[in-house]
Amino acid sequence: MDSIVDAELYNSGVLRFLHQELNLKREIRAVRSILGPGTHRVLDIGCGTGWTSAFWRDHGFDVTGLEPSPARRAVAEERYGLPVIGSYLEDAVIKQKYDLVILRHIIEHFEAPKDLLAKAGEFVAPGGLLLVVVPNIKCL
Repeated sequence: MDSIVDAELYNSGVLRFLHQELNLKREIRAVRSILGPGTHRVLDIGCGTGWTSAFWRDHGFDVTGLEPSPARRAVAEERYGLPVIGSYLEDAVIKQKYDLVILRHIIEHFEAPKDLLAKAGEFVAPGGLLLVVVPNIKCL
């Protein structure tokens, strides 16, 4: 998926604002309630153009993205200044462990989501979290 416009919520300030207020801030509060305050290491798998990763970073997290699309990875690095690993999750070799690993709207695209979750779990530090977000058919 190399499309940029859909990854940026069609450049809609309203959609981004709603997503940040209704979803991302709630996720951040939930994660902080478990991990506590401070800077936590985050791996955002399938980070796309990085705008949600940048939101987490701007709220005090140390975020690294993982994105196979060269076009989306370039936007994440250039527009948002994020470090991004260029790889598919299945092929990723990452020695770092993360306090939080995020899989946002990607597992529903895989034939074997259990394998994907197991691979992502390899990057979670002891006591860390794996945050999985899937589409809600009843949402706006």
